[in-house]
Amino acid sequence: MSFLKSWLPDAVQRQTGLEIFVAGLVLGLFVLFEPTGLNGRWLKIRALLENFPYRRDTFRRQKSYMKSERNR
Repeated sequence: MSFLKSWLPDAVQRQTGLEIFVAGLVLGLFVLFEPTGLNGRWLKIRALLENFPYRRDTFRRQKSYMKSERNR
């Protein structure tokens, strides 16, 4: 954060609690976009490494319904 502070405008640099705000923002975004946490991220990376020469659609999201359920 101290590296990035030098790039910010002077008025923003003098604000107190900027580091805490950025740390909270990063934590909030991590929880929002990675709800399974660090373990979930590690499982995805491990699966990628175990199946390294993989096809393009290996990790594409699956549809939650079967094709036969679509016509109901």
